Amino acid sequence: MAGTGGYRPGAGRKKGGRNTLTQKMIEAASLTGLLPHQILLEISRTGLIEHHGQSVKVDLDMRIDCIKAAANYYAPKLAQIDQQVESTNDFVISGEPLSKEEFDKKYLTSSEDGVS
Repeated sequence: MAGTGGYRPGAGRKKGGRNTLTQKMIEAASLTGLLPHQILLEISRTGLIEHHGQSVKVDLDMRIDCIKAAANYYAPKLAQIDQQVESTNDFVISGEPLSKEEFDKKYLTSSEDGVS
């Protein structure tokens, strides 16, 4: 089988060519009026494609591909973020309990005295 590998003019998929799933989805959208992500969701749920009035059962791999493709429309991808938090806390919390009088004396100003 010499000459079957490597570069050959005109070989391979043509630019802009659609794969089978894309072609079936375009046909289904034109027949049903549904948006592509709605069709993907329907295929992933039922495992069926409506094709010229007939239900065509799809295999598990195609259903999984539909689930992956439809997920982008229904659940946003999580983004990784870098976060730096600088603390300006200049106090230490003590493990020693304070009475109400000690707390008021230590933390309340004179204008807040007497407020319960």
